[in-house]
Amino acid sequence: MTSFERSAVRNWFEGLRVDPFLVFPGTEDAEIVNGNLDGALDRLVAAAAACATTGDRERWAAAVTDLAGVAVQLGEYVLAEDTLKEILDAHTNLPIDDEVIGEALMTRANLFCATGRHDVAEHELTGRLNHYPAGSFRGATNRESLAVLYAETHRPELAIVPLTEAIAIYANLGKKIRQLEARASLAWVLLATGSHDGGRAEWAQVRAAFVAMKRPERVAACDYNWANYLVDEGMFAEADRYFDAAARGLAGAGQHHQLANLQWNRVRRLKAEAESMSGVDRQRELELRQRAADIAVSAVIASDYERFQFNDSARRTQWSQHIGPRIRKAFRLAYHYGSPELVADLIESALSAGVYVPGPEDPVHVAEVASAQGGPPVAESAVEDDDPPALAVMHGVAALLATPVLPVSPPPALTSATGRTLLGRHRTMAAEFDPDLKAILARVPRVAAW
Repeated sequence: MTSFERSAVRNWFEGLRVDPFLVFPGTEDAEIVNGNLDGALDRLVAAAAACATTGDRERWAAAVTDLAGVAVQLGEYVLAEDTLKEILDAHTNLPIDDEVIGEALMTRANLFCATGRHDVAEHELTGRLNHYPAGSFRGATNRESLAVLYAETHRPELAIVPLTEAIAIYANLGKKIRQLEARASLAWVLLATGSHDGGRAEWAQVRAAFVAMKRPERVAACDYNWANYLVDEGMFAEADRYFDAAARGLAGAGQHHQLANLQWNRVRRLKAEAESMSGVDRQRELELRQRAADIAVSAVIASDYERFQFNDSARRTQWSQHIGPRIRKAFRLAYHYGSPELVADLIESALSAGVYVPGPEDPVHVAEVASAQGGPPVAESAVEDDDPPALAVMHGVAALLATPVLPVSPPPALTSATGRTLLGRHRTMAAEFDPDLKAILARVPRVAAW
């Protein structure tokens, strides 16, 4: 690939885009196929409980494995982790079918991907790549999962071969839905690697098939990826239309937790249009960048609250590391294009919530680099050469928050001396993404800022 193509690939996967086609083996019952994921989760919980009561170990194992897959798609990561641990622990004492255990292991690898632990997922998926018989359904799902991981970790060129192999196996086995889902991922990868004609053709055919099958949640996933492609093509108004359609579809499928990811891609879209306005329309450019800052802050608030479903500090820290790039970019956007009040609110709220952890490019220690204004120490790699001193101070405040011991419950809403809620408008924006988050934000206590 040329340097230009590699840059395009990095831009394509910027913002930790959700892949709507993560493979969850075995989840093909009617409610799941129809996109009723909440209903499917309730049914599977009841089925697993019933099978445990009657001692039907085979059906119990199948039910809990499917339950874990659906839980990941709904963002219920702790439920998925606990369920997978239960079945994999039981496997040491109970004669559970190897195929079901294979499904559970692949679902666990997909869970690792969804929560940012890509290295662990890759180890599991590559370790089982040749475990299944040639041409088997489980071998195909393993290849598809590995391909998606390659795409999500900025190596889409490596995804083409395993996706093509998976598609051929699905076709041979008559697994039409699986084949379409793999083709949707292939369309995404082709577009990302510069094969625009092939990617567009695959996308159009797959989307039309999902429309005909009345699979709105899959149509939404297609629209999501297409919107991102349109951003790269500079077709911003058309991209907005597809982002809006994807948001409606994801919400309709109960995947509200994905809306923060989608909003982060809107940030990328606004920044791209702003760059096209540079030197053309300064007022329009500034308006777009200010909107990007507002949306970035609200998306970070929504994503950060997901860490409180984890019941130990290590897992909460892992989640914060997963969204760490977004946190840093939100700070930067707020400083350059938001108001001084927004910057102050962000710093005060970050101190309260303990949301910052260093990214892979940041040192664990804090370097003794004083800002020109005599501010606190600054993590050297967190500050760019062209950053003004005040932004260096802000990065220093963020870096000092690096700690493995994060709060165990959602932080309170901070209020100013005048009674204003810090980040109040952005918290309201974030609440619109997810009814569960809206309820949490409504009931957390209000506390005066220091």
